[in-house]
This record gives sequence, C-alpha cells and structure tokens, in this order.
Amino acid sequence: MTSSRIVGSPFVRAATVALAGLSGLLFTRTPPPSGLLLGVAAGASALALIGAIHSSQRVFAAWMRFAEALHAVVIAVLFSACYLLIVPLFAPIAWMRDPLLLRRRPRNTAWVTKSGAVDLASLERMG
Repeated sequence: MTSSRIVGSPFVRAATVALAGLSGLLFTRTPPPSGLLLGVAAGASALALIGAIHSSQRVFAAWMRFAEALHAVVIAVLFSACYLLIVPLFAPIAWMRDPLLLRRRPRNTAWVTKSGAVDLASLERMG
C-alpha cells in the first residue's frame, strides 16, 4: 500500500478525530489519568498527531520537507559527535591493546609463533 492511498483518506480523518476525542476525554477527566490510563492517553494523542499529519496532502508534503531538513541536520550532528567523541575515546584503548601487533620489536622474520603445540592427536580432534 502506498502513502498516496493513505494520506487524506476518509478513514485517516475519522480515526484522527476519534483518537483526538479519546485523548481529550482522558486528559480532561478528574482525577487526572495515571499509570496505564496515562499511557493510553499519551498513545492516543501521538496517534492523533500522526493522523493529523496524514489527513491532508499539503500538510503531509510540508511535514516531509521538514523531515528531510531535520534529517540532514541530525545526521550531521550525530556523525560529528561520533567522530569527535567516540573515536578519540576508542583510539587510546586500541593503541594500548595493539590488536594488530604493530609495536613489536623488529625481528628478522615476520613469523608469529603459536602458543599451542600441534601433534597428531590435536589434528585428529579437529576432524
């Protein structure tokens, strides 16, 4: 199902009105909602907002333009934060652990000795 069949449909408009009415009833009751009822009221409000956005083609198009601009900003901020905060914190850890064994003493050969002994029994266990 494409978004053009959903956006502006009578079902979306009716559901938006119903959810807005439900959230209005729940939030205006005395005593104020708490616990599960508060969650239902908040969920109905969120779904009513989503329905309001999807109830008109023009509103939906404006929302999508806003979402694209927000996407560009958020991606730039998140990737910059990762590069400026996470990479510098990870670099000293990687340097101390030296996972590629780059800081070994120079030797005449590049051979890396294995710690375990290899014999006929160990090869038979490997299958």
